[in-house]
Amino acid sequence: MIAAILSFAYIALLCFVSGIGFRKAFFRLLSGTSAPALPFLPSFVRNTMTGVVLLTVYAEYFSLFYKVGMLCHLLLLALCALSGWYARREIRETIRELSRALRPLSPSFPLRRGVHGGDCTRETGGASRFRLLLWLFVSSALLLIVAFYTSRGAFHTDTNIYHAQAIRLYEEYGMVKGIGNLQLHFAYNSSYLAFCALFTLSWLLPFSLHTTTGFLTFLLCLYALLGLRGIHRRSAHLADAVRLALLLYAFTNITGAMSPATDYGTMYLVLYLLLAWAELTGRPAAQTAHRSPAASASRLSLSCPVRITEYGLLAVLSLFIVSMKFSAAVLVLFALYPLYLLITQGSARQKSNPAAIALFLMTGFLSFLPFLIRNYYISGWLFYPFESIDLFDVEWKIPVAYSLVDSTQIKVWGRSLEDVSKADWGFLQWFPVWWRAQEMYARLLLFSAFFATLLLGVVLLYRRLRRRTDHAPAQSVTMSIPASVPSAASAVFAEHGGILSFYAVLYCSLALWFFTAPFIRYGLAFLLVLPLAAVASFLSLLQERAPSPRQSAACPSGQMQEPGRTQMPGRTQARGGRHTGAFDFLLRLGGCALCLLALLSLWPHIAHYAGDNLKFIREYGSDSYWILPKPFDDGETASVDWNGNTIYYNAGDTEINSYYNTPSTCYLFMLERTELIGETIQEGFRAK
Repeated sequence: MIAAILSFAYIALLCFVSGIGFRKAFFRLLSGTSAPALPFLPSFVRNTMTGVVLLTVYAEYFSLFYKVGMLCHLLLLALCALSGWYARREIRETIRELSRALRPLSPSFPLRRGVHGGDCTRETGGASRFRLLLWLFVSSALLLIVAFYTSRGAFHTDTNIYHAQAIRLYEEYGMVKGIGNLQLHFAYNSSYLAFCALFTLSWLLPFSLHTTTGFLTFLLCLYALLGLRGIHRRSAHLADAVRLALLLYAFTNITGAMSPATDYGTMYLVLYLLLAWAELTGRPAAQTAHRSPAASASRLSLSCPVRITEYGLLAVLSLFIVSMKFSAAVLVLFALYPLYLLITQGSARQKSNPAAIALFLMTGFLSFLPFLIRNYYISGWLFYPFESIDLFDVEWKIPVAYSLVDSTQIKVWGRSLEDVSKADWGFLQWFPVWWRAQEMYARLLLFSAFFATLLLGVVLLYRRLRRRTDHAPAQSVTMSIPASVPSAASAVFAEHGGILSFYAVLYCSLALWFFTAPFIRYGLAFLLVLPLAAVASFLSLLQERAPSPRQSAACPSGQMQEPGRTQMPGRTQARGGRHTGAFDFLLRLGGCALCLLALLSLWPHIAHYAGDNLKFIREYGSDSYWILPKPFDDGETASVDWNGNTIYYNAGDTEINSYYNTPSTCYLFMLERTELIGETIQEGFRAK
């Protein structure tokens, strides 16, 4: 447990230092200014998550040439030192922000503070100190809870089958051609495993760490939890909805924090992407549109506004997440909005900014390229198991027959059919079988998404009603009609593209999940975000206020406004107010009912996993992993000798592949249909 906490701190340090240097260089290059100033925690998390991406891509590239071990790590430390020196001013500013945040704990902090020339009561300064102590207690408790779950328990099934061995292959070989032939699971390429291999530190320690999932859990939960402060003072709650969804996802999967599972790592980054996008969408443009006075004088500046740069970096993140799990491919839709902004608003002198567009495309491509290269070498396919894209003919290529069986098994398993002969069943055939196989809490979770869709329809209808009644043309003023449908669509996308992209990605991701492999675990993040986002949208709608009496008196139309209405200058309300008011009331009532249904449908899911978490404490709470974490599981292993090379395989009854012996396969029949290409393991494997 203590080792897990120290590991969290070490990972955070390297990720933060590398991330802050990259963001400084990127913003200087694109906008001629530093990244937007933020409070300590948002700034720290943003830089650290950038570092997670950077270090993962670094480990991927390094693994193409050499093993991810001591040399890889020492070079990383040198690069982080250079990044820290380059961003030393920003690091000092971050430390100052932390000092300002912790100032109420200082003995010199005044308990009496002046307000409007007077003195506050003693409780004013004391309240600040109490709130800070409270949040420090909450943060510490969260750290201990996550470290507890990261240090013990049972490993994820897939971790025992192939995650742990795949990490070991990174550590011992870096990359082995055709390794997917030895076990098909090794061809399920995921960049997250490269990040895990970078921080096992098996080359330094007498044991191997597996704390990356716990690190992401703690960092993002802390960010989400503290971000909920002041929720009652905000009128826009989309980001708050994603924060709650992230906390619920962590609550659901906290028992798996010990496992370096690709599902968990991917979903945490998906939730971070959705949260960062929602925060940026809800932030006033004035806060992110500033330009440095030195921007025009900078020879490197591409005249790219800061807000567009932020969107562009999130688009790069969306492409990187696809390399963690290819089923997240829909996330690349996030790239459309910043691309549109770069084309239409890229520069003050010209609409498009080709250099900025090229830089973003190159950054995204370079973050995705090692994933493609590794796919080619470990399986012979560009994407495995997607045999429809067949570009290569190399001797280590996994046979198409194996790929077809593998992809079919994934499909029928997700649909609960358990028989590959049923893979071609139509929707009306497999859906009833799949539905009957779901637990009640899972069914209600799906109902929650259905109620959320209805609720979003109510929100859209209500907003349209408000526009028609509040913004109707006065007297004989004619409404302006767009010159063309494309121009109207372009105007809508320019104004609301951020929120439209958010919901487009959400629904398209759910559709892809549902019609390919609808296993609840694969789509859980999206299933949690949708109902909470719909409820947040409706609550934001209800919180919209009428203008103050002073604003009403200043209305140029000179007409009185009905209480509860927001009236634009030069406009008057449409007729039929009584009927409109009744319809308005019905929409509010229906929306509240759908909110209640969506939230109640989430409750069984929460209750189910609350029981699992308590059961975990009873089963593993007394285990002696208070200092060191539980080691990787090790199954019963046997071996064969191929030309002086020892190849291991699982000889037991359980599906536990060995982390400690490599290369090792969990299935003897896969070993029997495979052979070495040459005389050594480094030359790779091929199918017989």
